[in-house]
Amino acid sequence: EEQRSNLVRQSADISNAVWAKFGAPAVTTNAATAPDGTMTAASLLLSPTAGFYQSNTAVGGSAYTTSIWLRADSPITLRQAVTDGISTPTLAPISVTSAWQRCVLTKTIASAATHVEIQVDGTGGGGLVYVWGGQVELGSTASSYIPTTTAAATRAADRQYLSGQT
Repeated sequence: EEQRSNLVRQSADISNAVWAKFGAPAVTTNAATAPDGTMTAASLLLSPTAGFYQSNTAVGGSAYTTSIWLRADSPITLRQAVTDGISTPTLAPISVTSAWQRCVLTKTIASAATHVEIQVDGTGGGGLVYVWGGQVELGSTASSYIPTTTAAATRAADRQYLSGQT
């Protein structure tokens, strides 16, 4: 896997203030076991008009891939969005089930854009959802999850070697 950076801050802590909320979703931290086995997934009760997002600095005219892990106790429909504030947002309905799933959406942002935003909202019905591992990365495909805290983080490229070969 090539070197990649996750631009999202506080990727595993959706309750953190760097994740903006609208429509007053009820947020509970450390509410469930995340895909990595830690008790760090948050729960959010999303009405059809509630959601959360994070805006990140970006290079105009480039493709960005956003991803986030979601699951629910019972099936619900949400919406994932990627926007740059200039061009039409890229939107996708998400059928969230009781199994963790990584929701991925890619957008080539406008050439004059200076940011890219990942968003999940209750459009489609809403409900209680567990959230973990937000990621925004430069490129047209998602790479493996790169955890972050207060700043973006970069993962070095993976290198494969055969033992005994010269």
